[in-house]
Formats: sequence, C-alpha cells, structure tokens
Amino acid sequence: MTSFLGAGSYERNGERRGWRNGYKPRTLKTRVGELELMVPKDRDGEFQTELFERYQRSEKAPVLAMLEMYVEGAGEWTRLT
Repeated sequence: MTSFLGAGSYERNGERRGWRNGYKPRTLKTRVGELELMVPKDRDGEFQTELFERYQRSEKAPVLAMLEMYVEGAGEWTRLT
C-alpha cells in the first residue's frame, strides 16, 4: 500500500496519490483450508493486491506467489500489502 500511495502511514508529501481507508476481510479457499485475509483499502477503491485477483475466492497458486514474495524479500507478512 505504501508504494501504491507513494507515502507511508501518516506521512505527508507532495507525491502522495491517495489515502488509506482501513482493511476489508477476505476469505480465500485453498486446498489446505480457508485463509482469512485482511486486505488494505484506499479511499478511491483502486488498490488491488497482487496475490489474488479482485473477485477471486479460491486459490490459483497463492503458495507459489507467497514463496516468490519471500524469495524476493517482499516485506511484512502480517498484512499482505
């Protein structure tokens, strides 16, 4: 979300492209069970995570995507932003 908006939480700068607007719960069904995710939102509703598509409810390959993010050092795992 930070790179999408161009600013961190509570950061003010001239390059900011929007504002955070909390999180929404999402359930993603996988082969090993259901994942309860908290997906960040922006005020304009334009943010979309790269882990799964906007209306996707079942896995295509989230395990592979998470492994790739880990290898590339994608950052914080508590919230997928």
